[in-house]
Amino acid sequence: MEKAADTETSKDWEAIQHMLLSPVENFKIGFIEAEIFFQPFKAPGGDFYWCKNFQYQSVYVLGDCTGHGICGAMVSMSVASLLVQYFSALPPVSVNAALQDIYGSLKLVQRENDFLDAELGIIFLDRRKKLLRYSGTGVNLIHKSGEDCELYQTRKVKFLSNKQCEYEVRLEAGDQLFLYTDGITDQFDGANSKRLGSNSLLEIIKKLPKQTSLKEFECLFQEYKGKTPRNDDQTMLLLTY
Repeated sequence: MEKAADTETSKDWEAIQHMLLSPVENFKIGFIEAEIFFQPFKAPGGDFYWCKNFQYQSVYVLGDCTGHGICGAMVSMSVASLLVQYFSALPPVSVNAALQDIYGSLKLVQRENDFLDAELGIIFLDRRKKLLRYSGTGVNLIHKSGEDCELYQTRKVKFLSNKQCEYEVRLEAGDQLFLYTDGITDQFDGANSKRLGSNSLLEIIKKLPKQTSLKEFECLFQEYKGKTPRNDDQTMLLLTY
């Protein structure tokens, strides 16, 4: 009976978490296609994805919260609630300024619970200008345009010392964005001896064909990791412009 109760509780938490995960259709307001790879280390998990569409702008967020399983899900729900409140009315003028405000709110909560923390990546898209700005606190972005791929890295230590730059990218039709948590790059290879890392992930994405899909990425990712199990939540957003 205890196992049945535990299973029911887990399903309840998964249902609650998915209520906070933005439907994939919401990501297609600014992009022609959107795909989500979402593999919690232990369901329901601490990673989350969220977006908000305004009249001419859109905000896309990928979060990697402290903890796994139900604990991680509780943290992700708290952080997602801060985002809902912060972006309730107007789009951001600056992504870094938005991050500063959001982490300011997190610090207030951390006075009562220092376990609550997250790494975030935020895309702000101006749909009229075909221009995006990106910044984060440990979540990275890869921009694939034709044969070219560029990695935009963010670090929390840079952000906390006001040294994290805000990237600006002009988009062309067919461009693809890969936004991912570090559970992807921390994945060990089939021999369980070496982590993937951002540079090797960049090489994998370079090998993918134009207008690729997450299914094609997953094939190469599976080939890399073999039977080695994941050791963290793994989430990737693929947005096609």
